[in-house]
Amino acid sequence: MRIDELELRSYGPFTGFKIVLPQKDMDFHVIYGRNEAGKSSALRALKSLLFGIPHHTSDNFLHESAKLRVAGYLRSSDGSGIALMRRKGTKNTLLDLNENPIDELVIKRFLQGVSEEMFEAFFGISHDTLSSGSQSILSEGGDVGRSLFSAGMGGIDLKALITELENEAKGIFLPQGKNQILNKALSEYAEIKKLLQSEALPGRRWLELNEEMKKVSGEREDLLKRIGDASREKNRLTRLMQALPDVALMEKAMACLLYTSPSPRDSRASRMPSYA
Repeated sequence: MRIDELELRSYGPFTGFKIVLPQKDMDFHVIYGRNEAGKSSALRALKSLLFGIPHHTSDNFLHESAKLRVAGYLRSSDGSGIALMRRKGTKNTLLDLNENPIDELVIKRFLQGVSEEMFEAFFGISHDTLSSGSQSILSEGGDVGRSLFSAGMGGIDLKALITELENEAKGIFLPQGKNQILNKALSEYAEIKKLLQSEALPGRRWLELNEEMKKVSGEREDLLKRIGDASREKNRLTRLMQALPDVALMEKAMACLLYTSPSPRDSRASRMPSYA
């Protein structure tokens, strides 16, 4: 992101003041001035434009809080630009130059993940930050790397931060620990792994059981076929047994008919006429 313009319309000691930063070959600008000229106010105005005017601000001594305004023109790495303005408030503080609200996502696209804290530590270093950083270097003594890092981060007590992180790490894992979070998780993992190994089958045993299962499955299919054949034979025999009484009655009736029926000769004699 590049800052093309910064306009302090009503902010701190300024009213309608604009800083133009034209793009040139070197594209490097130095803004200087005497003490109390407003350099720190301009830096605070830039931060307010990007991240919002703080609720408790010291830049409302000339203009009341509701009328604080800072504007600017930003340009992204792809060449696109946008004009923005910021007012003091709790919501809808990002505006266009006509004071219409703009979504905060618009400016976040230009910031590309840079937070307010990161801006203060690396891009918006003030005189107070430099002073606290130099005091940190002096207090750290011979540890130059730690001192410079602490100074670059705005005077953070890096030694205390490292101690805090080490204590937090000890609460997570210790090589000989038992109660730490990671130690407990590793212990549970080892127990579950041991249980799985005890319950798992060796490859050779699995192959043997698989072959045995195939053999038993084949025998089962053969038995099911034999059961089906036997069931059909049983049904056939049952039907025959149920029909036997009827067959016996039919044979008896046939025998009676043969016994009582006249012979062919007697039948003819009965049909001949008689003569007196």
